[in-house]
Amino acid sequence: SSKERRRWILARLATMSQQRSKTRVKTIFIEVTLTKLVLEDAILEQKLERDIREERLKREDVAMEGEKWKGKVQEYKKLYVTLQEDGSEDDLSFIKLINYGERVLTNRMRAYLPQRIVQFLTATHPTKHTIYLCRHGQSEYNTTGRLGGNSPITE
Repeated sequence: SSKERRRWILARLATMSQQRSKTRVKTIFIEVTLTKLVLEDAILEQKLERDIREERLKREDVAMEGEKWKGKVQEYKKLYVTLQEDGSEDDLSFIKLINYGERVLTNRMRAYLPQRIVQFLTATHPTKHTIYLCRHGQSEYNTTGRLGGNSPITE
């Protein structure tokens, strides 16, 4: 949540990896920033609905819990120091997602796996989406039991 904490995490992981397996640990910091209030509201709504569904929250307590969560977010915003604001963290590997992929900033993401993580995160959405699946009509190949190819559609 701050530059000092990120440095502490890196030092702690380096110490752990030296003590246990002498394997270098690759650390990637991921930061999600919301600048659209509508996204914050949608995420809060989904969180509250999930808590109700999982019986961690009663429906009559939703308004109070929502305000409590918003208060926590505001307090966290006051304390949080964003990545890379002054260039002092250029040596870190990180992904910054603004509005969940509307804008993506990466730093030191050069290997295959880190790039795949970036690709996955940019395709992840925090809000519900409807996905429609459709199938083409019957093709001439379907009538003969063949698969694949570029067969025309039957009448």
